[in-house]
Amino acid sequence: MSEISVVILSIGTELTEGIIRDSHGQFLSSELTARGFSVRRIEQLPDNDGLLARFQDGVNDADVVIITGGLGPTADDITRDAVANLCGKGLEFREDVWEMIKDRFPRLCGNANQRQAMIPEGCDVLDNPFGTAPGFRGEVDGTLLFVLPGPPKELRGMAELHLFPFVEHHFALPVRELSEASIFLIGESRLEEACREIAADNADLESVLWGTRVQERRISLYLRGGREEDRLRFLDLLAKKMGKELVRLGDLNAEQILFSTLKERGLTFAAAESCTGGMLGSVLTSLPGSSAYFLGSCVSYADSFKRRFLGVGEATLSQYGAVSRECAMEMALGVLDASGADVACSITGIAGPSGGSVEKPVGTVWFGLAGKDGAVSARQFRFGFSRDSVRRRATVTAMLLTEIYLDGDDALDMCGFWQYS
Repeated sequence: MSEISVVILSIGTELTEGIIRDSHGQFLSSELTARGFSVRRIEQLPDNDGLLARFQDGVNDADVVIITGGLGPTADDITRDAVANLCGKGLEFREDVWEMIKDRFPRLCGNANQRQAMIPEGCDVLDNPFGTAPGFRGEVDGTLLFVLPGPPKELRGMAELHLFPFVEHHFALPVRELSEASIFLIGESRLEEACREIAADNADLESVLWGTRVQERRISLYLRGGREEDRLRFLDLLAKKMGKELVRLGDLNAEQILFSTLKERGLTFAAAESCTGGMLGSVLTSLPGSSAYFLGSCVSYADSFKRRFLGVGEATLSQYGAVSRECAMEMALGVLDASGADVACSITGIAGPSGGSVEKPVGTVWFGLAGKDGAVSARQFRFGFSRDSVRRRATVTAMLLTEIYLDGDDALDMCGFWQYS
């Protein structure tokens, strides 16, 4: 089969003016390339009268054109109008679509929202269980046209639900063997560098190809080509290079890894958070059934709160400071005692952008771990990047460290070999 070409067009003046970053192109390109498509180009286009011409260029150049965004209820959301003109059709009000929108979002349905039930004649409606605006699919001069909503959560959900299954079936693509791993705390550029090093140092693995998908708290690594044993060996080499706790086979989140271990051992967990401000608790409670293993989290931001509710000593804070081994351990012991959990983890650090020093620069985070067996330990990490990045990395690290700690305090020594970034 000759190559199947794709053009991706992201719509929104906020994209072209740099107000927000377009993540759709990277996501769709990575997923489609992995499925055997050839992405010819990715463009960001403003909401203006030039859309029709750019849509027509896409139809002229590709077998599939994917348009994202511009399906909202406001006057400047003109994607559906431009697509209708491209198809040489009018827009029709779909009563069935309007009823679906009203059923799901009764409080949002003013007259403006009726625009989201306007669909180009002849196009198939794509149900959107992730938001208000449905997508639609059509064909122009032999080119498949997919129009999907712009919000990232909706776009990704709609792509998985409608786009990928349809094009795979439509073009009768062969099933490609795939190995997937979840990568934690390693930046995308460092991961790419490590994969290239493995490929360069192992000629027998040259047939193994890789691709990545950056997610909220991890990177999904996809390996294709070669035999399954080649792909698994590639992952084993990566784990040895970066740290086996940071490279996990399968589609896994850190919270799933921790809860699986807690469930297997019949244990409960509690946390004390400072710089993460409750992020760990939020992530853990996002999993259904988490109450069986997660008792709660104490957000102890101020020193006075640490003293009063976690029993951190005044002398500890005065001599070592809140961001220290000693404070982290006392926080972990305090929440362990207060909660009655089997194991506890504390997080205390400097997320920035201010508050750092030469001895404790921004990004310094201490983690305390304590269990009912009396073992208490602490580990320090230094994360770079932004405040949000430090908080997210600290949240993931707390979950990974807790899982490792359950294998014994000595197991934490392996963290010193992690090649995180």
